[in-house]
Amino acid sequence: MCGFAGLYKANTAMDQSQLVGQLQAAGQTIIHRGPDDKGFWTDADGHIGLAFRRLAIQDLSEAGRQPMQSGCGRYVIAFNGEIYNHMDLRRILETENPAHHDWRGHSDTETLVAAIAHWGLDKTLSILDGMFAFALWDKKQKSLTLARDPFGEKPLYYAAFDGAVAFASEIKALPSLGVPNGEIDDGALASFLRHRYIPAPRTIWKHVRKLRAGEFVRWSVETGNEPVHHQYWDGEHEALTAYENPFQGSRADAKAQLSEMLGTLTKRRLIADTPLGCFLSGGIDSSLITALASKASQGRVGSYTIRFDDPRYNEADHARKVADHLGTDHHEVRGSAEEAAKMVPQLAQVWDEPFADPSQIPTLLLCRKTREHVTVALSGDGGDEFSFGYGRYAIVKSGWDTRKGSRRGSRKSFFPWRQIDNALGLLRGKPSVKARRSYTKMLRDSAETLSVYNHHHSSFWRHGVPINPAYLNDTMVIDDIWPLSPEAVLTLPIANSLMVADSLCYLPEDLMVKVDRASMSTSLETRTPFLNRDLAKLCWSLPQSWNEGQDGRLKALLRDILYDHVPAELVDRPKQGFDPPIRDWLRDNLRSWATEQIEEMPEALQSRLNMPEIEKCFEDHQRGANLEGELWPILMLSAWGQKNLTMFEA
Repeated sequence: MCGFAGLYKANTAMDQSQLVGQLQAAGQTIIHRGPDDKGFWTDADGHIGLAFRRLAIQDLSEAGRQPMQSGCGRYVIAFNGEIYNHMDLRRILETENPAHHDWRGHSDTETLVAAIAHWGLDKTLSILDGMFAFALWDKKQKSLTLARDPFGEKPLYYAAFDGAVAFASEIKALPSLGVPNGEIDDGALASFLRHRYIPAPRTIWKHVRKLRAGEFVRWSVETGNEPVHHQYWDGEHEALTAYENPFQGSRADAKAQLSEMLGTLTKRRLIADTPLGCFLSGGIDSSLITALASKASQGRVGSYTIRFDDPRYNEADHARKVADHLGTDHHEVRGSAEEAAKMVPQLAQVWDEPFADPSQIPTLLLCRKTREHVTVALSGDGGDEFSFGYGRYAIVKSGWDTRKGSRRGSRKSFFPWRQIDNALGLLRGKPSVKARRSYTKMLRDSAETLSVYNHHHSSFWRHGVPINPAYLNDTMVIDDIWPLSPEAVLTLPIANSLMVADSLCYLPEDLMVKVDRASMSTSLETRTPFLNRDLAKLCWSLPQSWNEGQDGRLKALLRDILYDHVPAELVDRPKQGFDPPIRDWLRDNLRSWATEQIEEMPEALQSRLNMPEIEKCFEDHQRGANLEGELWPILMLSAWGQKNLTMFEA
């Protein structure tokens, strides 16, 4: 796990000393991603330079240093991530080409670049089990390729300007590479307020883009500043193929195969030359991964959980019971309002583009505590998306099935929800949101597509994002995050559509952004056994009824696998999630900070927002209306703007 940055000019040779200075500065901005070592490489012709920061996990020797050249000398790579099956790939390479017996070390980077040299990029990408983002320079073709893993575990940003292309693991490294100031993308801003994250390829900046999960892009002399895009992992196609070729076997067969595959994937993710542990909430996914890791590990596995003071949000007691049963070396970190108040001013430094999943707070707290003990932590992310794990899925599935053909959109434009709420508020003596909720329900029930109906259950400001009308236009599509085609939705069952859609958007753009930035800000590597293409295809091929228990509980297959390791009474309870008590914190310990964010909203953002609407939202929340879902993205936007809005200014 590392970080890298680079600068490429296809038609102009750069001054070597200036280029090295830029690379050094860019690398310094992401030192948290790799505090153990640094490296630089520049092309002799001055067309490209790479900067690298290393968090040493595998092969701690000099043989693992980057940027790294292939044995044949044709390729140079800067690689962030882990290739878990790289030893298997080594054995295949040695069989096909005896010259590959002469390895310099045992790093996965060396395996990756050797595989590309031997098989080519396309085949290599198709057989990797790993999380990665990398920059690959082909000396022969004079081409630059940037690639990102299928589930977006590792980030990669780029900006094209003045005949150059700059790229980096985080946006904060781009200004050091000469990327000029740019404009805010108003569509991305509106999308952020609605969904609390900005999906690829957009960023908050018009001139900065990020790779999609499962994509590579390539520049060469022929393409100039315009890259050729290629989606090497097409999740929709794979989901359709899996559904049209269903699993052949019984439910018991599926349980056995899924259990064996998860065991293998977890064991692969235990390979490290540094200490390792597991995140453990006491829920199904994290408990299963911790159990499998404990079974496969040579020694005692560490486990880490967060304890909230509010019992409504606290899962630490459940995690402790699971840890005691598995015999892990268990640790807790307190997730109190006081700790949150200390941390929130730091969030805009960790996430250098607007991001507002409230669970970023406990995730960052947990990562910091975990890093005190280990360098690598396994997590259960991805289990919900592959096994019908969110309660929202059942609600949307049931609601969409029962309201098909019921279109009530003709009334929505004439519903005076603001006036009714104001009147009810005066009568009750505190803010009312009853009419607002009725209005948004009207909008939901008038939805013509599953994507819009689903967004009404998973997004915010449904009654209208608080954007100044001057910045809205008819071409702005705020809900443009649904990744499936209409044809796929018609073919797949509703449950499959919801799971696959989340796997291709919510998972890489929210969950992986949250975990990567939180963990890497503390120089901690996180690994996710569930995020594997073969596992995804197996899950997508199974009858959905196998994930739904007779008692209504979800993730029935995973539960059955977990029961082989942990007694059911320790883990059978309603899904709790990982959100902190933001609602109460914003009325108490975080109130002064929140007030400051609204009052000090940067002018460039104020002019784009409906500030009276936002101020009323904050006031209503303080008086009893529960509007934390709408407020948190506003507060994080202001914090981001105060810290990062001028990052590209000279």
